[in-house]
Order: sequence, then structure tokens, then C-alpha cells
Amino acid sequence: MITLGVHCAGPNCDVALLKDNIPLAIKTLPMKRGHDQHLPVLVQESFKQADITIAEVDRFSVCVGPGSFTGIRVGVAFVRGLALSCEKTAIGVTSLEAFESISQDNGRSIALSPAKRKMPDLSFWAQTFGQSGLEDPAEIGLPDLGEYLVETDTVFLSEAPGEELLVELQNRNLDWELSQSTALGVAKFAVAHSGNGLRAPSPVYARAPDAIPAKPAR
Repeated sequence: MITLGVHCAGPNCDVALLKDNIPLAIKTLPMKRGHDQHLPVLVQESFKQADITIAEVDRFSVCVGPGSFTGIRVGVAFVRGLALSCEKTAIGVTSLEAFESISQDNGRSIALSPAKRKMPDLSFWAQTFGQSGLEDPAEIGLPDLGEYLVETDTVFLSEAPGEELLVELQNRNLDWELSQSTALGVAKFAVAHSGNGLRAPSPVYARAPDAIPAKPAR
């Protein structure tokens, strides 16, 4: 089974191809804008590197956020179009599910990525795995994060914790592990959870986006 993973919700335009769980191709281009221009090229280059055609892809997966408003919309629309043209199903994977280290073997875990970075409004995008709590990403302030750490065995972070979060983790004797949210993580999550009622490929912003969609022409 071949899976295409696309991730445009972060600081990169990111594409990965997996056969079963083995990477065939990974293409990454750092960017804040211009995903619509570069994503088709990266996907084409990935097919060329893997020596396959789009018709051989069995699963199409895409990061649905939270993250870059424009990047999410470009990635979702592009992967939906590819899947539709191939008469295959498109799969949505959140930015936190796309952490490369997240797996079914992590037990009770939580993934965290910075949302607001300054006190007193410090907050994180958070999602729990293997436990009750946050089945979907949510923005959680530091004072409210504690209740989701009570039953947690492993904490995955997209970057090293600041002093405030580090104190919270130390007080609870919790170890933390760095992981990246990538297209490879998108594809791996889609493969690992292929039989578990995966998410539809619709944007997940977790809070109202800062950007305002253009109004349709009349």
C-alpha cells in the first residue's frame, strides 16, 4: 500500500510517500507563503524519486491543522483534488497527530505545540492519545493544562519547553520528548490508523483564524 502525505500547515511545504511504513520519498521546502505554487512541483518530484505514478497511490493524506490558515487550505484542497481524480479517499490528520514520534505504542500521551508564546496568555495546541480528554486539537492555557497531564505517561513537544512549562512537567515528574509535525508523520498516522474511522480532510483551526476568507464575487 502506498500513501501520500502532505503537510502545509507549518513552516514548510512538505511531501512524503510511504510504501507500507517505509519512506519512498520526502521533499521539504521551507516557506511561509507560496504553497499553491510549489506543492504540485514537490509532489511531482516525489513521484519521480519513488519511480511511481499517481495511479499507484492507495491513500491520500493531508495535515488539516491547526496551523497556517492559507497553508491548511492549499494542502487540503490539493489533496482532495488528487484523491477525487483517482477515485480514492482523502484522509485528514491533525498537526499533532502528525508528530513523527506518535504511535499506537506510546500509551497515554499528549502532544503540545506553542500557540501563544508570551505570559500571561501562554497557551498550547494540545491533543491527547490513548486516554480520555482531547480527541481533537484544542488551545489550552498553561493553568488548564495540568488536568490533561494527570493521566499522561509521555509528553511530545514540537520544541524545547519554556521555563513555565518545564516547571509544570518537573512538578509532575514527567519526561518529555521532542518530535516534529511533518508530512512523514501525516502519512505514518494515516497508515497506522487506516481501519479506525479516520478524520475527513477538512480544516481544523482550533480557534477562529486570524485571516478572513475572501468574499465570493457577486
